[in-house]
Amino acid sequence: MDLGFKGPMSTWTNRQSGSRFIIAQRLDRAFANVHWRILFHRESVFHGDIIGSDHLPLIIQFEGQGPRRMRCFSFEAKWLEREECKEILCEAWWGSLNGSNMFKLSRKLDACRIMVTQWNGRNSCNVKAVINDIKGQLTQIHNAPLIEESKQNET
Repeated sequence: MDLGFKGPMSTWTNRQSGSRFIIAQRLDRAFANVHWRILFHRESVFHGDIIGSDHLPLIIQFEGQGPRRMRCFSFEAKWLEREECKEILCEAWWGSLNGSNMFKLSRKLDACRIMVTQWNGRNSCNVKAVINDIKGQLTQIHNAPLIEESKQNET
C-alpha cells in the first residue's frame, strides 16, 4: 500500500532546456505491507528538497522520532585567523585548576570548546539560515513553471 506524502506533487521533472513540454511526475513512492503498517502506524512521508538530483528525496518520519543527537565538536582552523578567537582560547586554557594532569587537560579542553562555541555563535553568520534560504530558492525554482524566458536564462 502507498503511504502517501506531504510536499510537492511531483518527485521528478525533466526540466530540459529546449524541450517543448515539461513533464513532472510522482515517480518515487513509499510502500508498506500490513505488518509494517501495524508496527509503524503513525509515519509521515515527505518529499524533500531537490539537491543534486532530478528526483526529490523521500523522507520517512516516525511518530516520536526525536531530534538528532548533537554533533561532536570540531575545531575550525579558520577561527585562528581571528585575533579575538586566539584571545578566548588563551583565556580558557590558562585558567588555574587543581587536580591531576589528566583532569586539568580535560577541563581545559571543555573550557576551550564551550568558549569558542559561544564566541562562534555570536560572531558568525547563521549558516543554517543561509542553507535554508538557498533550499527555499531551489524549491521555488523547481516548482516554478518553465517558460520560454526562463529557458533562455538557463543557457
